[in-house]
Amino acid sequence: MNSFFLYRLYKHSKFAFVFVISFIAIYIICISKKMDMLVFPYNNMFSNTNYTNKTATTYFVKVNDKIMPYTHFMYWKKDFSEQALYNYACYIKNNNSNYLESYIDQKISNKNKSKWLNGKLVPDSFSFTQWASWYASFTNNSILQNQKLELVEYKINFTKNITFIVDSSTITSTIKSTINLK
Repeated sequence: MNSFFLYRLYKHSKFAFVFVISFIAIYIICISKKMDMLVFPYNNMFSNTNYTNKTATTYFVKVNDKIMPYTHFMYWKKDFSEQALYNYACYIKNNNSNYLESYIDQKISNKNKSKWLNGKLVPDSFSFTQWASWYASFTNNSILQNQKLELVEYKINFTKNITFIVDSSTITSTIKSTINLK
C-alpha cells in the first residue's frame, strides 16, 4: 500500500491529492459524456499515422463564377473566414439547422423547455444572401445587384506532393437583388 502513487501523494500533500483525484473524476465524466477532447484537445496531434487517403474539404463563395478571395489576410482573419465558410456550409447542409438546436431537441424531452432554450441560445435563421453580404464585407469584397452567388464545396486530394481537385459541388446559390454593401 505504501508504494501506491496516490497514497504517497496523500501523505505528502493533501491539496495535491484532492487536485489529482478531482482531475481524474472530471476526466472520467468527460470520457463518459464523449467529451474527452475537452481536457486534452490535441491527443492525436503528433501522430505519425500515414493515411493513404489524404483528402481535405474546403469551401469558397463564388460571385459570378469567380472565387471570392480571402487568403490575403492576416492569419487570424483568414482562419476566421475559413471557419465561417465551413460552419455556414454545415448549417446549410443540415437543412438550415444549427448543431445546438439539434442537440437541445435530442437531449431535452420537454418540448416547451427545448423550444424556450432554442429561442434563447440558437441564433435566428438567415438567408444565404444575408450571410454572403456579411461575408463579403468581412473579406473586403463587394457584391453588386443581380450577381450570382454560390457556396461551393471542393474535395481536394494530396498525393506525393501533388494537389488536385477531386470533386466540387454547389451547396447553395442565389441571385443578389439588393443594394451593394460598399
